[in-house]
Amino acid sequence: MTNNNPPLHSARGDIQSFQPRKGTPMSAFMVSRNHILTLVNAAASVEPGRHYSGMSWYVKHHGKHAVSYSDDARKAEVAQMLWDENRASINARYPDTIKNPEAMPGPIGEDYIINPKDFRVSIKHTDPIAILRACDCYAYQACEHVGWTDSEAYAFIQALRDKMIRRLPGYDAAPWEIE
Repeated sequence: MTNNNPPLHSARGDIQSFQPRKGTPMSAFMVSRNHILTLVNAAASVEPGRHYSGMSWYVKHHGKHAVSYSDDARKAEVAQMLWDENRASINARYPDTIKNPEAMPGPIGEDYIINPKDFRVSIKHTDPIAILRACDCYAYQACEHVGWTDSEAYAFIQALRDKMIRRLPGYDAAPWEIE
């Protein structure tokens, strides 16, 4: 299997290789640290033309959750939740990775632990289209287990999609109701 994926850049700036599954067509992988940080930073970002930042989402039986721009500790918790959900998906798709985490497809040498200091790195992707695409990629990697649609990660991704759709050019100028 030829690896045509570009190297992944970590939040620390170093380049990491991508680990495909050996001998198996890959259908799910652990997304990069930068991917997770970008999703959370987009959720916590300030709304253009408005004076508030952040985002909230609701999880059935678990209530309302939120993240804001200035709270790196909360952003780290949310990011860790997203990565844990991605790992649950990989473990469901590839049960051998439960006892052998090194076999998980994704960035090589990654510890999959998010810390508040990880958010001190500037994230370049803020375009709503890029974030929507990143949401799609994440959802595809995290949906392999039965609890996906009831998870906090699913609710987070849905709320982030909604936030990015509202940022698309022309959205605010479009009619509310079609007559």
